[in-house]
Amino acid sequence: MAIAGGAPDPRLGHFQDGGAARGVVGCRPVPPPLGDGSCLPGCGMPLLTVVTPFYNEASTLRPSIERVLAIADDALTLEIILVNDCSRDDSPSVAAALATEYPCVRLLHHEVNQGKGAALRTGIAHATGDFVAIHDADLEYDPQDLVRLLGPLREGQADVVFGSRFASGGPHRVL
Repeated sequence: MAIAGGAPDPRLGHFQDGGAARGVVGCRPVPPPLGDGSCLPGCGMPLLTVVTPFYNEASTLRPSIERVLAIADDALTLEIILVNDCSRDDSPSVAAALATEYPCVRLLHHEVNQGKGAALRTGIAHATGDFVAIHDADLEYDPQDLVRLLGPLREGQADVVFGSRFASGGPHRVL
């Protein structure tokens, strides 16, 4: 699990869709409540892009993404980019249903299986968030950890953070 912060690189097409997900508080089912407009772009609410590559994850994709959606709150807006790496099961239809149900979920497809690295590059190239996180669709990691990992980035104490199931304790600097 990793999160990187900083300004998106426009050379990679990060602003391709105009950042439509920025107008949604957290990520709620359609229609999204817009409240008093306090989540509009430019007002300081951070946008976390969560890139989720998947290949044949029909049984775990929905619960995994719903766990990610649960971390959204009034202080954190989500953009979730699902990248289908040419799945041969029902994963694409599960992902399409999620993208229809939640306005902050976008679905991208690879026509040929290219592997997880290529799926990650595709997702990152389409990210519009202030921060980008990688989350697998297999329920191995708890998305609540993303909130904790964002802390050093939001406080300006780090440019990138990595989570590990092997390392214990809180944040620490490695140099």
